[in-house]
Amino acid sequence: MDELRMVRDLYVPPEPAPPQEVAAARARLDAVMRTRRSRPRWALRGAALGAAAAGVALAVAISVTSPRPQMTRPAGPSARTVLLDAALSADRQPVTKGKYWYVDSRIRWLQKVKAGGYLIRSTAQSETWRAAGSSSPASAVGTTHFLGARPATPADEVAWREAGSPRTFLTVEGKRVSGKAGSVTADMRGSDLDMSSFAAQADLDELREIPETPDRLRAWLLALPQSPAGPHPGPTTLPAPGRPSPSPPGPPTRAQLDYWLFVQGVSLLLYSPITPKVRAAAFQMLAELPGVKLIGTVRDPDGRQGTAVAMDRIGPGDRPLRIQRRLVVDTKTGRALADEEVVLGPNTDYPGLPFGVVASTTTVRSAGWTNKAGWTRDH
Repeated sequence: MDELRMVRDLYVPPEPAPPQEVAAARARLDAVMRTRRSRPRWALRGAALGAAAAGVALAVAISVTSPRPQMTRPAGPSARTVLLDAALSADRQPVTKGKYWYVDSRIRWLQKVKAGGYLIRSTAQSETWRAAGSSSPASAVGTTHFLGARPATPADEVAWREAGSPRTFLTVEGKRVSGKAGSVTADMRGSDLDMSSFAAQADLDELREIPETPDRLRAWLLALPQSPAGPHPGPTTLPAPGRPSPSPPGPPTRAQLDYWLFVQGVSLLLYSPITPKVRAAAFQMLAELPGVKLIGTVRDPDGRQGTAVAMDRIGPGDRPLRIQRRLVVDTKTGRALADEEVVLGPNTDYPGLPFGVVASTTTVRSAGWTNKAGWTRDH
């Protein structure tokens, strides 16, 4: 971890200090330097932190004798410092083992009803198990239970009652949604599971190879076959007679690569059986992405408090897709709590939803190694 960079990020340029404080700061700096010379090698790390603090004091002194223009910097944490805090906490967690990697999550999403124009929130519960002794992702098993849909807010409930309190809903997308809990159950195995990210596809042998430093983790992800940084083949079909051949897609932009890395990092942190050191490296990698922004303190749908950081989704040519991807973390434990998408404007994924709403959320209620087999052939 780079504690010195964290100190610099949290430091706000001070007001000029009185002369007596300048003298005291210089005296403290002299004392630190004398102590540093007398300490053995094993104490150098603590001395370095002390010197960093003294450096802050020296900056106060210099501001008196060497005036400079005042620089405005935001008070409080940034997305970077929040993610580095989470990395430090994750790195302190113990390594755990078990027979199965188990993930219990809740998925919630909003849709707009065609008749009445109100919003409904659907909920599903997902559970997955993966045996520790099996490398293939095809060995993973899981189940998803649809828990029903209901009006999203009290105002939506009023509109629902005015529409006759229907038990099923026809959305603006033309889909019929049941309000009955448990009306749909899907049992999934292997490739039927979510394959939207590398973390869902990786086998345990691949996960054991993940580097434990942020720079190497970034390079490792970008070298994967699924990475947009890989080869970009030309068109697979011949053009129609008399028409020119379509141009092959160009290489991805830096912003597109950064967003892809953000998605992979979020997925690793939420769902994958990675070690505490890899978890810390994933948080550090996210902290270095320039497009990550701090949203602030939030509560997920399960009522847990966390801090949200986010990146805006982009399309070809860095075109804004008007959807924001958020990661909610508990910085005290280094645990990822939820993955959310927020509507920023008109888009095709969430038609008819008002701007600013959390359109979909996946909350991970439990993720870890266990010796209990929660899945059998009969369940």
